[in-house]
Amino acid sequence: MKNKKLLSLIFIIIFILILIYLLFFQRKKVEAMKGIRKDFTEKILVSGVITGLENSTLSSEIDGTVEKLYFREGEIVKKGDLIAKFNSKDAEANVKQKEAELLTIQTELEKLETVLLANANLLFLNSDVEYRNALNEFQKYSKLYNNGYINILELNEKRNNLAEKEVKVKNALNDLNSIKNGPNRKLILSNLKSKNEELEFEKEQLKKYSIITPYNSYIRERYIDLGETVAPYTSLFLISSIDNKIVEIELDEKYFGKVKEGDRINIFSYGDNDVKSYGKIFFISNSVNEKNGTVKIKGDLKENLEKFIYGSTVNVEINGRDIKNGIHIPKNYLITKNNEYYIMIEKNGKAYEEKVEGVKVLDGYVITSELKDNVILLNPKDLKERERVRYEI
Repeated sequence: MKNKKLLSLIFIIIFILILIYLLFFQRKKVEAMKGIRKDFTEKILVSGVITGLENSTLSSEIDGTVEKLYFREGEIVKKGDLIAKFNSKDAEANVKQKEAELLTIQTELEKLETVLLANANLLFLNSDVEYRNALNEFQKYSKLYNNGYINILELNEKRNNLAEKEVKVKNALNDLNSIKNGPNRKLILSNLKSKNEELEFEKEQLKKYSIITPYNSYIRERYIDLGETVAPYTSLFLISSIDNKIVEIELDEKYFGKVKEGDRINIFSYGDNDVKSYGKIFFISNSVNEKNGTVKIKGDLKENLEKFIYGSTVNVEINGRDIKNGIHIPKNYLITKNNEYYIMIEKNGKAYEEKVEGVKVLDGYVITSELKDNVILLNPKDLKERERVRYEI
């Protein structure tokens, strides 16, 4: 009987000791981290697409039927490359007709300036010689008449001959001037100018039947097929420049206020973080895409790596706001109550709740309020205030 009582007493003592240990000495093992103050830059992780700085839609300027296609989507083209051609038989015929009309006018002008002008010039020179000879004869006979060596009839004969030669040389000079600057020449020159303009117009029209790339680029999309007939202003190709690659990003509108032009971005090849580049944001749209709730932003690439192929998807890390002297903690270390934020810290082996102020960031929270340096922060999951804790960092 005494042994039973002794065993019962021992059992009770052990139970009480266990209960005391559980109530006053047992410590709950929790995840913990040391709160260290430092400058922090918010990171925003998004996807982007590699494209060109210049993007253009090449459109038709005419009604035409696609006769030839020289490149496909995804291919690289150089400035001045012919990438498509419309049937241009009628336009080519118009050019040839205008060339023939121009040649006719040019032939007329050439004839005027060579054969006719030469003949008129020769006629004038001969007439001028005849006039000067007649003038000399008349002057000589005038002296003879004054000295009484000849009669008036002989002098009048020389006078009439001089008058005839004077009329002839004047007519020759008028004909020469007419060929040089007269109405006929002016008409020919006017026709020549008109035909030149008509020919240039038809040549410009003919150019519209050939689709030429305006700069070094790659073909992102092709909207036409061989044999297709298109109207003016029909979109034919979408191209992007290859000399300057950029990354286009559709940023969730909730991050709109967290980025600004000039922010640094890091670009990683999708699936291979060893292939990377960097740049800065140079464009932020001032409107939100209502369909998907995103804002378009663009960034340049400081290293134009060949592995960043056009149209490929890349991972982009955007440097957002800079926060000075803050303590960055993961989201699961933060307690939210009534739009206020709290954390659990360790004091003398126990967990205590403390209110904090700071900034919510993409990957957690940055505490900016006063907090003891190197404080031990506890994961608050299933943790009660004043609960005894043990931890490892």
